This record gives sequence, structure tokens and C-alpha cells, in this order.
Amino acid sequence: MGEGRSGRAHDRAERPEARKALSRRADQAATRIAAAADATTTPPPTTPPPTTGTPVERHGQLRVCGTTMCDRSGARVQLRGISSMWLNWETAPYAENLSALTWMRDNWNLQVIRASMGVEPAGAYLSNPGKARAQVETIINNAVSAGVYVIVDWHAHEAQNNQSQAVAFFGDLARRYGHLPNVIWEPYNEPLQVSWTNVIKPYHQAVVSAIRAADPDNIVVLGTPTWSQAAVWNYGHFTSISPPCSCFGSACGGSALPTRPGR
Repeated sequence: MGEGRSGRAHDRAERPEARKALSRRADQAATRIAAAADATTTPPPTTPPPTTGTPVERHGQLRVCGTTMCDRSGARVQLRGISSMWLNWETAPYAENLSALTWMRDNWNLQVIRASMGVEPAGAYLSNPGKARAQVETIINNAVSAGVYVIVDWHAHEAQNNQSQAVAFFGDLARRYGHLPNVIWEPYNEPLQVSWTNVIKPYHQAVVSAIRAADPDNIVVLGTPTWSQAAVWNYGHFTSISPPCSCFGSACGGSALPTRPGR
């Protein structure tokens, strides 16, 4: 009897330790099951986009994807940069200065520059095409050297009145620069309050056809009525077409060029 009572007491003493051991083994098994489940359901990590190199080295050929812009890897891209003054009125031509462009790239995170070539005023393209074209080509070549994007802008409010000149201008530049991923075309800056169907769209179709004959890839930004503030989506069969939206200062929702951290 004494031995039986002693054996039962010994069993009772071992039971808490046994329960603890079982609990530890159960926890370990649960951990292994969870790890196995994660291995089968969690997708492998993707390669992050490059963070070094120039903007064009990082993103390459751009394209329109849905309602946004994507780079060569399919990642969404928002370019930030500056526009020149109407080139015919630019008295201190910073936009044509490669050193200034490189400095803005490195210190302001500039990714794109817009060459706003005036068309209609005195001294602009229609009255001095050689000078205007040389200014635009200087900006294009500087953008290529700096590895940034460049918007070639036919800066006019009534471009439909000079359609043949625009077709010749963009057709020629597309043949010579359309192979470069740096270039974005803008054939009509800010149309006035005129008909999209009867005035602006036929103009765009003529100019885009001239561009696409030599450059099938680069984005074309098409101005819309009311200074490019009206939404229009009926562009036709062309690819890599994007509508602009003109805004100025605080209307754009904040600073267009954030500086690097710490600056």
C-alpha cells in the first residue's frame, strides 16, 4: 500500500513537466507548419527598381499604360522637371545650358525639361525658324547628354492655323531624334476654347501621323480645349497618347521639384 501511494505521488509530480514538454513540442510543430505555409503562399520578393544612374538609365523607354505612364519594366513613373520660358523671349537661356541642366538633375532631382518653342509671336518659329529649331535641338542634345527626358513643345494657342509647318517640324525631328527614349512630343501647347472634333483633333491626327511615320514608340502629349484643361479621351487609334493638364504654382498640388533629403 505504501509503495502504491508513493508511485501515485511520483506520477503526479511528473505530470506538470510532461505537460510542459508536450506544449513545447506542439509550439515547435505549429511554428514549422506556419513556416511551411508562408513558403507556399508568400510570393518571392521582386527586384526593386534601380536607384542609381540617370533618369533615362533607370526608366528607359516610356509608354502610356491605362491612365498613367510606365517605364520599360512596367513600373509607374511620374516625371518632375521644369519648362523653359517661351524660347523666343528667353533672355538668359538657362534651358540651353548643359551645366545648368546637370546641376538641376543632381540637386533638384530634375527628370525632364520642356523646350517651349514659341511659334506665333515676333521672333518665334514662324518668323525665325532657324534660330528656334537650333534652340530646341540644343535642349534635346543636352537632355541626351544629361540622361534626362525632354518634351518638345510647339508652344502655340492656335496651332491649327499653321498645321503644315507643324507637320514638317515634327516629322523632321522624329526622323532624327525619334529613336531616342529621351524624347516626348507635344504638338499643341494649350488650345483655346475651340472645337475638339472639328479643329483640334484633325490637327493632332495630321501631326501624330507625321511623328509615327518615323517614331512608333515615344509618347505624344496632345493638348485639349480650354488651355488643356478639358478632358478628352477620343484620340483615335494611335498608341502612347496622353492628355495634358495645365496648372500653375499651388494649383498643381505642391512643389514640382522636391530637393534631395537634407537640402
